Amino acid sequence: MLPPDRVRQIFTLSTAGMPVRAIARQLGHSPQTVRAYLHQRRTPGVRAVSCARSFKMRMTASFMVRMCGCEEGPADGSRRGLGVRGGAVVVSLP
Repeated sequence: MLPPDRVRQIFTLSTAGMPVRAIARQLGHSPQTVRAYLHQRRTPGVRAVSCARSFKMRMTASFMVRMCGCEEGPADGSRRGLGVRGGAVVVSLP
């Protein structure tokens, strides 16, 4: 996750014609990170969620459904359900 001012630097250097590798070297980031922000695959100030973490959360949710007999769905507190809130698996029971 890069702060918005750092992403502005990346865009300024890119607009000036500097190659991705040179921008990465100058700012101390990997070329993949610089490219991700230039191609708008990442949002400044928002932490990227890895595929492995997303997979792990889905597997945990699936396991919790089997163990507690909850229905998979949003955990809004008004009914039995399971959901993900803030990066954690949340189970609501009546």
